[in-house]
Amino acid sequence: SSTSQDDDNDEEIDNPNDYKLVLCPGFSSYLYFLFAPTLVYRDNYPRTSRVKWRVVFKNFAQVFGCILYTYYIFERFCIPVFKHFDTKHLTLKMFIHSIFNCALPGTLLLLVGFYAFLHCWLNAFAEMLRFADRMFYKVIQKFLSFLI
Repeated sequence: SSTSQDDDNDEEIDNPNDYKLVLCPGFSSYLYFLFAPTLVYRDNYPRTSRVKWRVVFKNFAQVFGCILYTYYIFERFCIPVFKHFDTKHLTLKMFIHSIFNCALPGTLLLLVGFYAFLHCWLNAFAEMLRFADRMFYKVIQKFLSFLI
């Protein structure tokens, strides 16, 4: 009798008439996917009831602040190192000195860029699109829990 129950379940799952074949997503669904902070395409995503415009403004203000900070890092630390790079004869000592002088600013630029795009920009678009699945850092939290 258990095999007959399994056969009934298999027929229900494998019935090709139960599935709707979608060859191409709709343009609005695809456009939503392009701006939603997700890597997996689905036709429907969980949605919040309203947009919190204060959060959107705060995130875009943080992106603008990151752009200004990036400008400051370039003006203060990177451009003076390479200002006379083409006018002087390039020696190995000068080249290594310029690499070490730009290592910390380059790291700061990477961190600021990742923060601006991956956190601020994507959170702003998630809020404007009413994207409700805000588990951006859930994978990182799981990974860190394994390390501790």
